[in-house]
Formats: sequence, structure tokens, C-alpha cells
Amino acid sequence: MSSENTELQSSTLLFGFAVLLAWVSLNLYLNYTEKYAYLPNTIIGSSSAVFNGFVGIMPVMIGCAFYSSTMLYMQFRFKDFWNSLMTMFYIMNGDTMFDTMTGIN
Repeated sequence: MSSENTELQSSTLLFGFAVLLAWVSLNLYLNYTEKYAYLPNTIIGSSSAVFNGFVGIMPVMIGCAFYSSTMLYMQFRFKDFWNSLMTMFYIMNGDTMFDTMTGIN
């Protein structure tokens, strides 16, 4: 692995962490006013449903990723577990449905 790729991955990770902190600080700031507290209240109210959905779907996603990485290992989108998991996420959202199914066929 080249050093450029490692630097890119670390900067992407730090950027994601900065965005997470920005969202947390935005929610804390919006809680001070009753008029603009819709976003934090919505996030707090829906967090249990999002968590239940995440817990319910993740075992299925992980199982499908393992299955597809063992059965479709010849395709470049299913070379390893992480690529397979990302491809399953793309298929679930309908992003690369045609490209993935054409490559499998």
C-alpha cells in the first residue's frame, strides 16, 4: 500500500470525525432555542427506531456479505468482505444495481 493512499484514508477519517463533531455541536446549539429545537428533538425521538432497524438489518447484511464474498469472489466488487458489504449497501439503496447485476451475469 502506498503512502499516498494511507494519507488519503487518514484525512478522510479525520474529515468524517470533524463532521460528526459539527453535527453534535449544531444539535447542542439548537437545543438552546425552543423555536429551532426540531432537529434535536427529531433525532432524539427517532433514535430508538433507527437503532432497532440497525440491529435488525445488520445480521442479514453481514450474512449476505459473507455469502456473496464466498460465492462471487471472482467479481471485483465481491473480492473481500468489506467490498462485498459496500456492494450490498449500494444494491440495497439501488445505486449500482445495473452495473452489479451485469457484472455478476
